[in-house]
Amino acid sequence: MKKIKKILCVTLALSLAAIPAWLSGRISLEAVADEDPNTIGSSASQVLSAEPSGVSRTIDFDGATYIIADASGRTEKVIESSGTGMTYPDITASELPVSFTVRYTLDGAGITPEELAGRSGHICIRFECENLSRQLVKVNGIAEKLCTPYAVLTGLMLDRDRFAGVEISGGRTIDDGKHIIAAGLILPGMADSLDPVGKSELVSKLPSFMEISADVTDFALDGAYGVILPLNTEELDIEGIDELKDLGDQMDKLSDGMKDLRSGASALSSGAKDLSDGAAQLGDGTEKLAEGTDRLAGGTDALADGASALSKGIDQLDGGVGELSTGLALLSENSGLLRSGADQIFETMLGTVSDSLAAAGLPAGRFTPENYSEKLSSIISSLDKDAVYAQALGTVTAAVEANRQAVAEAVTGAIRAQVREAVISAAGFPSADAYQQLLDAGQIPDAVAQGIENGIDAQMSSDEISAAIASQTDSQIQALIAQQMESDEVKARIAEAGEGLAKVSTAKAQLDSLAVFCSGVNEYTRGVDSAAAGAGQLSDGVKALKEGSSTLSSGAGELSGGVRTVNKGSHDLADGAAVLTDGAVRLADGAAKLSDGINRLDEDGISRITDRFGGENARIAARFAQLIELGRETSDTHYVIRFAGIK
Repeated sequence: MKKIKKILCVTLALSLAAIPAWLSGRISLEAVADEDPNTIGSSASQVLSAEPSGVSRTIDFDGATYIIADASGRTEKVIESSGTGMTYPDITASELPVSFTVRYTLDGAGITPEELAGRSGHICIRFECENLSRQLVKVNGIAEKLCTPYAVLTGLMLDRDRFAGVEISGGRTIDDGKHIIAAGLILPGMADSLDPVGKSELVSKLPSFMEISADVTDFALDGAYGVILPLNTEELDIEGIDELKDLGDQMDKLSDGMKDLRSGASALSSGAKDLSDGAAQLGDGTEKLAEGTDRLAGGTDALADGASALSKGIDQLDGGVGELSTGLALLSENSGLLRSGADQIFETMLGTVSDSLAAAGLPAGRFTPENYSEKLSSIISSLDKDAVYAQALGTVTAAVEANRQAVAEAVTGAIRAQVREAVISAAGFPSADAYQQLLDAGQIPDAVAQGIENGIDAQMSSDEISAAIASQTDSQIQALIAQQMESDEVKARIAEAGEGLAKVSTAKAQLDSLAVFCSGVNEYTRGVDSAAAGAGQLSDGVKALKEGSSTLSSGAGELSGGVRTVNKGSHDLADGAAVLTDGAVRLADGAAKLSDGINRLDEDGISRITDRFGGENARIAARFAQLIELGRETSDTHYVIRFAGIK
């Protein structure tokens, strides 16, 4: 028994990769041969077994719970044996850890066991199990319900004279020449516990049902047998199982470390490239420096000659600067008068324009150099032809709308006259005048007259007449507005606005020109003042320059000697920069290769490892470790099932 349990436990671990293959070498199922409690104890040790060598073995199931089920898998009786005698506690099917369902199809159509006996065709028998035992555990810190791990072995013995072409899913078949023994392993609820989302290809291979198909003649079946074994043995010794719980964290750390390594390698490669580029630039610079010092050494002699000529020229400049300073001082004395006169002219012109606008009925207040442009632009906008027309239209519209009530009453009266004529005509009178004459003569009965008036009132209160009154009133209003807009008075006002627009535009253009003139005067006088002040400073500077030129001449000789020393050093520096550039290039090339190698290591190795064993796969491994723990905590009770035969 212990050997079978150990094989089952090892099979659970290996089944993550494939359906177990050990069933092809051993099939051991206990057969409860009788439902009589008095005979179960003696028959409980009967074994249906087959091995390649043909040797039979006996397996002791003392302490098992025996389940008697019908051919469809429904539990009919549950009997518990202590191993020394039979007891009959009140055990029900709902207390069993696993429930069975057996389904039959014949030629693709569902059929009951009672209907199946004696039939022929293509038969399919499917054993399904539901794991009824689940426990709440923590997987990676998250509470999840996992099934208590059980392995279910199910087997049938088929008569070779009746069954042919037997195939089985989730198990193996053995042909001993007389019978075909079909047995399979089911791990109920295991796939759902390991992979609730159903995305793992490995987990999907775990056997969740067993199905047998064959061509049958005169169907009969002695029964089927099953064993439910809890995966609770301490003999399941899978090295490293505890580490599976932390596999996800380990994969995350590995992935994060690889990211840091890639980042560091990239930074090293980038830095080496920058160093290489900088060394190349340094090399170019030192070469240019050497060339420049060559030219500088030759130029220091020219500098000495130039310094002597400069000293002579400064003497001549000193005399000219004195004359310039005197002339600019005289001009600067008159700058204030010139600015004052220009400002006075501008102020006078602004006042004249303001007074003229006020006299023309366009008061705009006093103009200043700062506000005249904005105010005149506003007046010009108001005198625009479209603006004047819009203003006149608004005034005329308001005046006409003030008389809307009178217009509406007139329109209502006219329409009422038309309605009255129509109602009187409809009443049989030749005309409204004839009707009125008869009415005045007292020849129209009061009832008739009242009826006519009521008809007129009814017509006048209708929606149609009301709409007509409103429409004609609007038409009359629009006609009056159009008539007023064509009046000589309105046209004259629009024409006057056009003339005023031209005058104001001209005045603004003149003021703009005068403003430009005044601005130019101010700029000119400020320039003269600045030039006068600068001339004095220039004179002082020339004197200082004259003193410095002699110092420059003596320093030029010393500079020439220093430049020669610098020239030699620049050539030495250029030679060293060339060596640095060569080393930096080799360093950059090596850093780039290192970065590429680390990237390939991540892409071809580490990433594949973290993809395979991280994420959901790591969670599956953690659930598997928890299932092993649950199995170790499960009691050692096992269950032996006999399914009724079909005859």
